[in-house]
Amino acid sequence: GVITFNSADIIALMLMINFTLGRYLKGQLKFIWVNHLMWIGLISIFLTIVLGWFIGWLYFDSNEWATTNRLMGFIIALSFLFSGAAMRFHISQEMLVKFGFVLAFSFIFSAFYKIILFNLNGINFITIYNWKSSIQGFMGDRNAFCFLGAVCSTFIAYNLRLSDVNNKSTKIATTLLSIITILLIYSGSRTGLGAAIFIGIYIVLFLNKHTLLIMLVSISMVSFLESVNFFVSKATYGISVLDGRDLTATFIVDDVRGDSWTSGLKIFLENPFFGGGLGSNIRQSGVVIHNVWVWIISEMGLVGILLCIPIGLAFVKTIWKRLYKMNIPLSQNSQLHGTILFIIIFGGFSLFQDIAYQRILWLMLGFIMATSFNDKKKIEN
Repeated sequence: GVITFNSADIIALMLMINFTLGRYLKGQLKFIWVNHLMWIGLISIFLTIVLGWFIGWLYFDSNEWATTNRLMGFIIALSFLFSGAAMRFHISQEMLVKFGFVLAFSFIFSAFYKIILFNLNGINFITIYNWKSSIQGFMGDRNAFCFLGAVCSTFIAYNLRLSDVNNKSTKIATTLLSIITILLIYSGSRTGLGAAIFIGIYIVLFLNKHTLLIMLVSISMVSFLESVNFFVSKATYGISVLDGRDLTATFIVDDVRGDSWTSGLKIFLENPFFGGGLGSNIRQSGVVIHNVWVWIISEMGLVGILLCIPIGLAFVKTIWKRLYKMNIPLSQNSQLHGTILFIIIFGGFSLFQDIAYQRILWLMLGFIMATSFNDKKKIEN
């Protein structure tokens, strides 16, 4: 029941405090979000978590896991949400594209580092990666790995200028997105495979002027992975497409995931209005629910779902306001492309994974919902 905490969380918390305090002192706190309903949405989400914890406390005296990972973990989620907002508020689009490249490069470098040092040398750097003892394919939590890579790709797509497809940034984006797509395919995560398909579609539709580069990077990446696989012990450290999974089993729900859904729905039917309380499924089955929506209705009930509506409405209104008046051809509307990718990737992962507290999710959500750098200058003037 110990919450994961790292230096990035401290930085994000400091950014949140500095950003919100700065906006407050300048009388601009209400301008952080494009739609003011976002504030109501955040309060509602907070009430949802507190309600779930309180119900759990009433039913079974709550538990350490729920308190640390769900209740206190919301502070970390908020830190990354406001960090994403601060990025959108203070950084120009040109710099945001470069930041997206840094995110993608860090993600790719992490994967390469692990492949070379672990798969090739058979060394398990637990202190660095903390994958515990369940190493399969790239890493123990390959679904979280794929979600991180997919959202990094979404961030690049959202900020990329497509008006000039021959500029350097577009070529760099094509290279990085092609590498990430191959990594997601090889990871062994089925939701990662789904994300790779949609990122691949994006590449083909909007970056097709660089078809030769796409083919060169993809072939080189596959060749690299297969070359590494040639030198490793196949019994222990082998690398293969989809981690060697049978393609016919791609759409078959595994027992752990299926049991978590069944257990969650059972809790909901027993407590439909307020749910069973935070941590009730962990207490009952020993596993988290691999579906964000089933988790909400099972542990926080119908009231929890209702309290999530304001942030959903704020998201819809923000997207509509931002995209409706844009006089940009659809083929060049990067914000539309990034938003659609984000909705597809979040929607897909939320149905099969426990991603409610993924830091990159809250960072991207805060970025999308926040007032942009250009709009900020209008406010200040």
